[in-house]
Amino acid sequence: MTNTQVMEELNDELNGYPVMLTVTQTAEILNISRTTVYRLMDAGDLERIRVHLTTRDRPSLRIPAESVRKLFNSWVQNAI
Repeated sequence: MTNTQVMEELNDELNGYPVMLTVTQTAEILNISRTTVYRLMDAGDLERIRVHLTTRDRPSLRIPAESVRKLFNSWVQNAI
């Protein structure tokens, strides 16, 4: 399978998801644990956006789908 085919497969997968992903959705797409998603965000490899969905003090985290694409693309490029 070529890099282009792998990226097309990821894009097909992301088409069924919203533009802003939850940590759980991101973990499912990348086939990694939620803990690893948090580590990738802490390392700056995945962008995170804090969204205040309710009046709670703690905001919800969302990950832009484009950030997932960029990370996955870097993984594919480094696998060569």
